[in-house]
Amino acid sequence: MGLTGTDAAKGAAKIVISDDNFATLVKAVEEGRLVYQNLKKVVLFLFVTSVDEVAVLLLALLMGYPLPLAGEALITRSMVQRLVLMVASSVTVIFGFFIWRQTTGVSFALVQSETFTLMVISQWFNVLNCRSAMRSSLSLDVLKNRWLVGGLLLGVALHFLVIYIPSFNRVFHTVPIAPGGLLLLVILGSGVLWTEEIRKFLARRRCRIRLT
Repeated sequence: MGLTGTDAAKGAAKIVISDDNFATLVKAVEEGRLVYQNLKKVVLFLFVTSVDEVAVLLLALLMGYPLPLAGEALITRSMVQRLVLMVASSVTVIFGFFIWRQTTGVSFALVQSETFTLMVISQWFNVLNCRSAMRSSLSLDVLKNRWLVGGLLLGVALHFLVIYIPSFNRVFHTVPIAPGGLLLLVILGSGVLWTEEIRKFLARRRCRIRLT
């Protein structure tokens, strides 16, 4: 209890009711469940609609039909190859980390939070990958796109809230990650960037050879 409880009791408790009313706890649980269910619905909606669109376009492309949702070749063979490469590199790192981390004796809550963070970090690097099919993502011209930089900074800030703010921890079932662990996740998450950088380098080299 936040009003009548001792400081020692409040310090040891996982939940402190500020108004000493158990009905507040019930309402908080209900609200948390509602937020969680709504989040699941949004994720399901976005996932289903995205997969539907991509699947229809891919089937039409692979079977030789004209594209039903675009007037030009929205999805090309090279784009599919890039997609497969980036997905394979990300999934290999993320799932490999998930399997390995469970053998280290840390709590499963930490494993979940780290795996979730690794997946998010990989997508940050994928944003840079998708800027160009040939040009390197490591040039400073990325800073010229203020919307891109702003979006990335906002994404980083929001994820830090989810990982390091207690109220968000309770809603999203996350736990804080130590700085050393976070650095490791950044290094691993950048793997998808280096994979795509190697592909771009080889693609530019092939292009130069053809021109000569």
